[in-house]
Amino acid sequence: MKRTYHWWLLSLLLLPGMLVPIWLGPYAPLYDYAGHLLEAQVVTYYNDPQYGYADSYDIRPGWYWQSNALSTLLLIGLGYALPMTLAGQLVLSLYVVLFVGGLALLLRSTSNHWPLLLLAPVLAYNFAFTSGWLNFSYGAALALYALVVYLRWQQQNRTYLLLLLGILLVLIYVAHILVWLLSLVTIAALMAPEPWQWRRHGALLLALSGVVPLLAIARPALAVAAAAIAPAIWCSATIIHRLNLAPRALHWVAFGSLLVVAGIVALLNTILEPFYRAILPNIRHYWVYKATFPLRTFTLPHQFMPPNALLIAFNFLVLVLMFALAALAFWSTKNAEDQNRSRWLAAIYLLCIVYLVIPSGTPDILVTEPRVLLFLAFAAIAAARLTSWRTAVGRVYVVCAVSLYMGSIGVTAGYTRTYAAQTASWQAQMKVLLPARKVLVIRQPTNLEYPTPFLSEAFNSFYNGGYFVATYAIEHGGLISNIWNNGPVRPKQRYPIPWYRSGFDVIQYLAETCPSLRESYDAAIIWGKSSRELTQQLDACFGHRVELPNMIIWKKQGPVGRGEASPGNGVIISNSW
Repeated sequence: MKRTYHWWLLSLLLLPGMLVPIWLGPYAPLYDYAGHLLEAQVVTYYNDPQYGYADSYDIRPGWYWQSNALSTLLLIGLGYALPMTLAGQLVLSLYVVLFVGGLALLLRSTSNHWPLLLLAPVLAYNFAFTSGWLNFSYGAALALYALVVYLRWQQQNRTYLLLLLGILLVLIYVAHILVWLLSLVTIAALMAPEPWQWRRHGALLLALSGVVPLLAIARPALAVAAAAIAPAIWCSATIIHRLNLAPRALHWVAFGSLLVVAGIVALLNTILEPFYRAILPNIRHYWVYKATFPLRTFTLPHQFMPPNALLIAFNFLVLVLMFALAALAFWSTKNAEDQNRSRWLAAIYLLCIVYLVIPSGTPDILVTEPRVLLFLAFAAIAAARLTSWRTAVGRVYVVCAVSLYMGSIGVTAGYTRTYAAQTASWQAQMKVLLPARKVLVIRQPTNLEYPTPFLSEAFNSFYNGGYFVATYAIEHGGLISNIWNNGPVRPKQRYPIPWYRSGFDVIQYLAETCPSLRESYDAAIIWGKSSRELTQQLDACFGHRVELPNMIIWKKQGPVGRGEASPGNGVIISNSW
């Protein structure tokens, strides 16, 4: 009882500091966040003439069966009763609460000690969350509970735990299909060393396959692949059990398999690249991503420019402290041979193989590496065996964990406060768009605004505010062109939409589609600076431009004299340079 009391007391003490950044401003500093709010706003107020969403968007039938939907459903439900910004803050807060609770339960279930829970802020504010991938983040938080339920089922073999596991996996699928797959990979690794028992493990495989009917409705092709998951797990478990290897020998086999897979993937992406591209043209492997995301996944992004030296220094400190914590955890457990730790090490090996094999991007998921790395962090923290903080190693561990916690909370709050002030300036500048109801958002192929500090891109992610334009449509209604097409809504087909895929030439696109763009949109906007060629093309298409501190806006209106002042300290400039 005392142990439980300490865990939940620490969880309650952690939460206020982790929730503060969400409530410092109406829009949290999450890159895709405004886009999620806009999707929910469109569904909630679709037929409201004040916003005019019905004229701009179509609602996709059955979108909630397609996965990537859980947080959007929560936003829509709360949006009927609350302003969408407040609904968003509540949804983000619920994620943080779920994450901290799930991490505490996982650490308790693996017999770890309380200092490991101090890693919660860094793990919760990971790359996926700060990128605004809300559905994935919700799925990851629920995956912690699914792992805890599985561990308890392993010990107790109760039927109700399998039912609960099946329900959690369905919710995880509704949140994000990749989280569901990674959860299955982790559970498969944990169960592989067990002797196979048809009745016991057959019931488990049935619980793991509960999503197949949903896939049959939404993605029939994937349903066939999903139906093969249970036999694949059975085959793997049978092979591993019949090898009858000692834990240390099994680790060497797993490590050797990891090296073999790495070699095969490297071969496919170098020597056989032309054939690989011909077979799978939409699948991409970026070795730069795979090399740098281990350094970037748990650092804070630069979502406002210019790059901040203090934030770069903090991100470097995060890496130093996390590597120190990992080294200490390994040192404290290097001679441990308990079966539970061996299972989690098996999960780590299998997730490493997944990290190497999984494409960096697909047509549906643009970036995969940080998502797999988060599950690797879950497995690593569960494999750690910090059973006491009273030893010398334990005390150093506590000092590092407390430093990481205090630094993470303080810098995240300061970062969010600065971002809140920046967003107020952005919103004031975007008022220049009024009364436009159809806005074309143009993206630069490269960042022209500020140079990236030497080597800092390896452990820092640099964003601009391009997706923040969605807040204009949230407040004033109408269409913005960079809303996603894989969620609940998509722009009506009559509106030309630029899709920024590999090889897309935005200047050529503007030259070819200028008449239809001018007919469809009232204004165009670029975040940050623009190249000379791109500016000239937009001048020719939309007319005069308004240059503001953080954006350039083009509006279809009559000529205005050179140098006339505009809101936000911008200047209205004629077509000529």
